[in-house]
Amino acid sequence: MKNAQLLLTNSGDKRGGATMNFVESSRDYAISKYFIENNQKSFYETLGTSGQAMIDLFVRESSGKKGLEAWTSLLACDVLLDLLASRNFKLARSYSFLLGVQEHSETDVSEFMIAFAYCLKYAVMDEFSDFEYYCNKLGDIVGKKKFNNFRGYHLVLSSIFDSSVDFENAIQTMVHGHKILTSSRGEMYNTSHELMCIWGVGTINLSLVLNRRQIEFDIDQLIPVRLLGTDELR
Repeated sequence: MKNAQLLLTNSGDKRGGATMNFVESSRDYAISKYFIENNQKSFYETLGTSGQAMIDLFVRESSGKKGLEAWTSLLACDVLLDLLASRNFKLARSYSFLLGVQEHSETDVSEFMIAFAYCLKYAVMDEFSDFEYYCNKLGDIVGKKKFNNFRGYHLVLSSIFDSSVDFENAIQTMVHGHKILTSSRGEMYNTSHELMCIWGVGTINLSLVLNRRQIEFDIDQLIPVRLLGTDELR
C-alpha cells in the first residue's frame, strides 16, 4: 500500500483520478479484509495510507496545481470519515485542516454533504462554534424527505454538545437509515457500505473522542464494536 502511494506521488497523476481510484479501492479492500480476517491493524494501515494519499493531493492543489478540483471538493469528507473509522485520529486532524480550504464550485455537492462535511471538519478541529452552527444547519436539511435517511448522523453529532440527545437511539436511527440507503433502491446499493456502515463508525468514534465516553449497549453488526474507541489503532 505504501509503495502504491509513493507511485502515485511520483507518477505524475496530473488530474488526481488515479489517487481517487486508489482511495476508493483501499476503502473496499479495508472493509472486505476486516470481515474476512477481522484484522484491525490492516484496516488502520490501509485507510491511513489512502488518507495520506489524499492529503498529498490537497497539498499539491494548495501549492498551485490545477485540475484537481473534481477530487478535492467537500465530497472528499468521506476520506475524513475513513480516517475516523480506522481511528487514524492524528491524520484525521491534519486532513480536516485541508478540507474546504480551497474555493470550489460545489454545484455537484448536495446541501447535505456540504453541511455534513463542515460539521465533521470543525468538530475534528475543535472549532465548536462553527461546528454547532453547521450541525444545526444539518438538522434542518435532514428534516427534508430527500435526506431523511441521514438523520441519524445529525443526531449522533448533536449528542456531542446536546446532552438531551439519546445516544443509543441516535445510533439506531443511523443504522436504520443506512439499511435503506444500501437497499436495492438506495444510493449506496451494491457497494462495500452494504458490509459496514463506515460513515457511522467514523461519526460515532468522533463523538466518543469528544465526549470521552464508551459504548455500553449492543449495536447492529453493520457497526463493528471492535472498531469503536478513543485511542489510535496500532
